[in-house]
Amino acid sequence: MRPLLVGGLAAVAQGAPLTTVDVDVVHRRDPENVDRLLAFLASVDARHRGRPAGQGLRPAREALLGPGHQLLVTGLGPLDVLGVIEGGRDYPSLLPEALTIEVEGQPVRVVRLETLAELERNASIAKDRLVLALLEDTLRQRRGSPRSGSPGGSRRSPWHRGRWASPGPTPGAPHPAATAGRW
Repeated sequence: MRPLLVGGLAAVAQGAPLTTVDVDVVHRRDPENVDRLLAFLASVDARHRGRPAGQGLRPAREALLGPGHQLLVTGLGPLDVLGVIEGGRDYPSLLPEALTIEVEGQPVRVVRLETLAELERNASIAKDRLVLALLEDTLRQRRGSPRSGSPGGSRRSPWHRGRWASPGPTPGAPHPAATAGRW
């Protein structure tokens, strides 16, 4: 099923100094892949966020086949399953813009930092403009021409043995990306 990791966690995995509380993925929307995705989501008790207690709404196959956003909470934490993102970019158009990192021996496809910055440049939300500044600074540091901080940027993943290394809402807890082998 191998979704593409996008958003804040994709940037952090490539050395950007961001904090994020959710995982954003873009998935292939063909029926077979959506069926595998639904099986995974059931295994992590996924349900839509923002529902009253006791009224958990499970992800629907029809919705996952479409271009919309499924904003979920799981037993592993918040997960946004996205059919398309900014500019109508979907899985096939983003796949050439991805690199693969390894988490607990499992490959995880991550959209490149340059592409994430391009997507943020076209966003209209104020938060995205703030994120863009951090992404561009990280890219400058990689090129050896930092605007601030020390020269050069780290290309090491912040994951260590499949655990999230940055402080976050549940430090040390397995991150959903670390369960990539189950996807």
